Amino acid sequence: MALNDLEGLTDSGSKKTPNHSDIRHYANTLSFLKGPGDGVVPPACCSGIKTLNGEAQTTPERQEACNCLKSAAATITGINLNLASGLPGKCGVSIPYQISPSTDRKSVK
Repeated sequence: MALNDLEGLTDSGSKKTPNHSDIRHYANTLSFLKGPGDGVVPPACCSGIKTLNGEAQTTPERQEACNCLKSAAATITGINLNLASGLPGKCGVSIPYQISPSTDRKSVK
């Protein structure tokens, strides 16, 4: 999947709930996650993480965001999962669960 393909993912029609179209917030993050991970996280990446975190206010919204991110990560090759798990902290976002394909969405509250 190319970076531009992320823009074509469709949403569920909800204005507030994070969904596949919100994955576009992470388009700036993909090059960082596919690279060596050295240096500073791109500001646009942190902005996207902060936006998605701010939009996912309820448990169902956070669980939907989790599902969408896991789905996207499963279709994009070359992502360094260790870098992905550390992104929230590097961007000053505190979340009570780990960013990982093995995270059970039901554990996301």
